[in-house]
Amino acid sequence: MASSASPDLKIQLMATGENSGAWGTITNNNLSAIEEAIARTTDVTFADDAPTASVTLTDSNALQAGRNYRLNLIGTGTAGHVLLLPTVEKSYLINNTLSVDVSVRNGTAAGTNLFNTQTVPAGGAAIVYTDGSAVTSAVSSASAMEVSNVLSVGGAASVGGTLGIKGNVSSEGTLSVIGAVSVGGTLGVTSNVSVTGTLAIEDEFTFATANSTGNLGVVGNASVGGTFHIQGNASAQGTLNVKGAVSVSSTLGVEGDIDNESGNLTINPATQIVEVKGDGSSVEGQIQLNCHDNSHGQRLRAQPHSEGVTNTMLLPQGASSTLVSQVGTATLTNKTYLDVDGNLRAVPVSRELATQLGTAAATDTGNFILMKGTASSTQTLVLAADTFSAGDIFTVVNSPFGGKTAAAVTTFSAAQMNSCFVAGAETSTALVTLAYNGVASVLFASANGCIITGNVS
Repeated sequence: MASSASPDLKIQLMATGENSGAWGTITNNNLSAIEEAIARTTDVTFADDAPTASVTLTDSNALQAGRNYRLNLIGTGTAGHVLLLPTVEKSYLINNTLSVDVSVRNGTAAGTNLFNTQTVPAGGAAIVYTDGSAVTSAVSSASAMEVSNVLSVGGAASVGGTLGIKGNVSSEGTLSVIGAVSVGGTLGVTSNVSVTGTLAIEDEFTFATANSTGNLGVVGNASVGGTFHIQGNASAQGTLNVKGAVSVSSTLGVEGDIDNESGNLTINPATQIVEVKGDGSSVEGQIQLNCHDNSHGQRLRAQPHSEGVTNTMLLPQGASSTLVSQVGTATLTNKTYLDVDGNLRAVPVSRELATQLGTAAATDTGNFILMKGTASSTQTLVLAADTFSAGDIFTVVNSPFGGKTAAAVTTFSAAQMNSCFVAGAETSTALVTLAYNGVASVLFASANGCIITGNVS
């Protein structure tokens, strides 16, 4: 009886006339061994108290677990599960029905070949090949992969080179991209996306839930040619370059720049309002416009909360111009003060005085007093001390339009003030006379001193 070089498929050979009466059983066993190696399935059971399970293979053509092509992993456990394969050359299809990942390697539970392992994710399957000392994933060792329709990933997808997909991508686990990924259809991810290379999507990228904080983290560049739709938060530490549309229902956090390489960066909110929030404590919303080399800038800032201001400021009409500063020095040219009704030029009447004696009041400032006493009457207007402030001015009119005659006069009594001067006089006077049809202005240099100019003597 002889055997093949590899013990994983033991075939019992027979010479002519040998094993008379028994050859049928031997042949059936040989065929069964071949069937095991290419088609049969065996269950491998794990338990909480036994996280390591082995499949063995002996130098025999008898049925045995290690010869089966498909290993179905069943049982219970929380972590640290290891499947030990025989130290012979063989391929396996491993189906992991457990709720935890299982590490596959050659050797014994004592730790042989600890670093030559492959992991079959929980609920996933893998095709592996062992040369007796190392376990290699048949899929991960492929140099290139092209998917023409739908790529569905239940666990983690790691791409070191280029993954070209003409259809859609759906990932329920983590999509980790080290190189470049080009998706011609829709990329739908319900878990995490980690990109250190380039992720190019021609259609839509739907990101339902990110990591535990609900963020999409992009370390490198993210380029979207169509619609980039995020239901949670988006955080970009580098440059977010979007050629299509971005729809964010939560927060878009960018630590670098938002850049449009081909033109203006346009914003089109439904209310046509771009709102810059304050910090909720002491700092108002602001917009800063930098100089060409970004070494300094000027800010537009809202009024503080204490002012309670809500208004709309319109920018100037006409050609390009410079806004006028409240504190800076500027020369205004080509300006017309519009005064259709003459209100800017009119001197309003504060009151009409018809009595023989009256006293000027602070409410007369900026106005004029019309003296309209009876015929041939003499009226006196008293300038009381400590009534006006420096810079206050009012006008007095003595006119027949108020009902006077030619013999009527009006006098100013400054007896209660320290000093009252007729304009141009060197000495003060306590009584000033305003001529008939006269107009005089009283300008206060202090609370107790004034200068009177006009038709006075």
